[in-house]
Amino acid sequence: MPRDRSLRNCSFVMAMICTVTVVILVIPRAGRAAELTPEEFESISTLMADQYGRIGSLFVRYDRHDTVEGKLTHSKAEWAFSGEKRYRKRHWPSVDGEAESKRWGIAVWDGRLLKAYDSELDNGSVRAEHDNRNPRLPSTYTDYTQLLGSLAKGSLAEMLRKDGPGRWSGEWAVQGNTANIIRKSAATTKIWTVDLDRGGLIIEYHVNVRRPGEDERPFVHIEVTDAREVEPGLWLPTRAEWKLWDRRPGKPETLHAKQLVVTELSVNDPAIEEKFTFRFPDGAMYYDFITESSMVAGVSKRALDASVEEAATDFLEKVREGQIATGRDRAISDGRPAPDDIEVLDEATGSRELVPGDDIPWGLSPWHLAGYVGLGVSVILGVLGMVRMLRGRRGTSHGGPPK
Repeated sequence: MPRDRSLRNCSFVMAMICTVTVVILVIPRAGRAAELTPEEFESISTLMADQYGRIGSLFVRYDRHDTVEGKLTHSKAEWAFSGEKRYRKRHWPSVDGEAESKRWGIAVWDGRLLKAYDSELDNGSVRAEHDNRNPRLPSTYTDYTQLLGSLAKGSLAEMLRKDGPGRWSGEWAVQGNTANIIRKSAATTKIWTVDLDRGGLIIEYHVNVRRPGEDERPFVHIEVTDAREVEPGLWLPTRAEWKLWDRRPGKPETLHAKQLVVTELSVNDPAIEEKFTFRFPDGAMYYDFITESSMVAGVSKRALDASVEEAATDFLEKVREGQIATGRDRAISDGRPAPDDIEVLDEATGSRELVPGDDIPWGLSPWHLAGYVGLGVSVILGVLGMVRMLRGRRGTSHGGPPK
């Protein structure tokens, strides 16, 4: 009996020790996350930089499903990078139950030029800037870029190493070997949750916003629900879910939900380099912002200028041969009085003479007509090129196919 009492006492003591341990170690961490020390912060940023630094090139193809106010749409996209080179191709979304859209847009930065193209408009553009003159994001930005922690000025790992803990803060998350990397500004709080057991894989991303006089509210929440170990210790996301809250003043709050599912993923594959050699299809019109001229793929600028000149010459020949109605004929057919004689300057002699109006198409002398026709053809081609280019920019620049 004394022995049984002794065992019970011993068990009680052990239980008390375990309880005290939980109270000391677990409860404080659950109630208040411990801040990262400078050494821990440096260790995490080094881990992320080392892991992502192993990726020399990457290609990913994925499906995307969006739900906004009960409407479900589907789309496909591809994204790749190699060093400074970037590639993005996205298909226009199709509504659930309808045939897949055949329209697609592409943007390729080969390290020197940014080429963008819209398959439906059959036109595009060439620039010397990767960011398409957009101060926020480059034209090749995609949803998957965001999963890797991409920011406007570089990846999360790069920014952590560059800025250090001075502009950032961190804390240990409540569950597992995870940590929260936090950056605050006057209007937003951004939080990245990284999994240290999987090479610093970003498993959650929060953006909270606040307005003067209002409490902080969620704006974006991304959760990585599946990942793949592509190389020992190197993990990449393969499935993720987004929630975006639209709270524009004067409009009802709406929730935009989307899901990304990776269907193909390759790392450090030499074949990826082929993605950065895009050329426009023959016959496609594109605007070259470097030379500030409209071009047609497969046609040299000299040949294009020659074709314009040939078209103007052919037009003038038809005028002279009477295939295009004179001023008198047009007036009579429209039921208007025939034009009077017109005083014309002979540029060779400097003298003036009266010429019957019915001999001058639209009341112009042949040499003046030639000049106006050439100018008119140039203006029409220029306007057509600008209209197609501007329409194409809505589909192939940063905006691209609807996100």
